Amino acid sequence: MELNRTRTNRQMEPSLRGKQPINRKCKTMSFQIIYEKLSGIELFKLLPESARMQIAEFCEIIRVEPGQRLIEQHTETDDQNRDLLIVLKGSTDVDAMLSNHQDARNLDLHPINTDLYGEISWLLNIPRTARVTCTELSLVLKIRGAELHTWCSQNPEGGIILMRGIAKILAKRVDNLTRQMSNKEVWDFRK
Repeated sequence: MELNRTRTNRQMEPSLRGKQPINRKCKTMSFQIIYEKLSGIELFKLLPESARMQIAEFCEIIRVEPGQRLIEQHTETDDQNRDLLIVLKGSTDVDAMLSNHQDARNLDLHPINTDLYGEISWLLNIPRTARVTCTELSLVLKIRGAELHTWCSQNPEGGIILMRGIAKILAKRVDNLTRQMSNKEVWDFRK
């Protein structure tokens, strides 16, 4: 089996280094920080302020150490494994098991300008399709997937805005992959 690796890198703000994870149970400053981070993410910018505030209620910012896995490939989708993860600061490696065909090649995929993970499992309710590992101290916005699904059902207009945003991210990934594959001889496994 071969690994397909993609690397992302977000710089850690010096003011956030060494701080403890933000706990959403402390509703004052922590909630405000979560709301501000959520509001700065392209995927959520088109939502009204009230919708972002509602979504911030089921988010938390977690501190992830180097080498720690955010997502494990093929993990079944229970409520916890449907969470969406957005890297705010730090760096990750993304890899996926490719075909176990003995002549399969490793594709070197380059990331697009997004650090959203878990969206495929969240949308399709399928096992995780890749493995995500932090390579340096990272801050990650964790959105509880089951609660976001419920919110989208109860707020169809906001749900449509989010689904369009996720569709754009997925379309960019497919376009990026297609461009990379058109520049490589990945289809001829005999070489």
